Amino acid sequence: VLYRDLKAWLAKEGLTTLIADGEGQASPSLMAMARDGLIDAVQYDILGHGFTPWLVTGRTLDETGVRSAPHHYGGHLGNYTSGHLAGALRHFAMVEWDEAATAGIDASAYVVRDGQVTLPEAPGVGLALDDRVFKQAIAAGGWELRL
Repeated sequence: VLYRDLKAWLAKEGLTTLIADGEGQASPSLMAMARDGLIDAVQYDILGHGFTPWLVTGRTLDETGVRSAPHHYGGHLGNYTSGHLAGALRHFAMVEWDEAATAGIDASAYVVRDGQVTLPEAPGVGLALDDRVFKQAIAAGGWELRL
């Protein structure tokens, strides 16, 4: 009801503001609301929802003209995964980019310039491991996996 009222008010006021939803605890009815024209962009988390499910979700949204705008709560890997959806989805809206660095991960193949991200053509998502950093960590005690 709120989105229907908000859509009507935006139209009456001549405003072109988009309504986006899906970040966090999204309503189970979100996709129906998008299909019904109440949502302009869906923002499911790229890591929580998953890359492959996002391909399916995005193609469903493409059928109705609703934008895909995955978010990732500032998680470093989200910067690099979401942009790769852009080539597969017609109505991909944007990459959420939260500048971050992780020791041992070389992300230099990604370039952000003038508000646009250039994606690498390397396998996977184009990130490279810096063996030197990992070898130093192993020499200093390594890692332990606890189940």
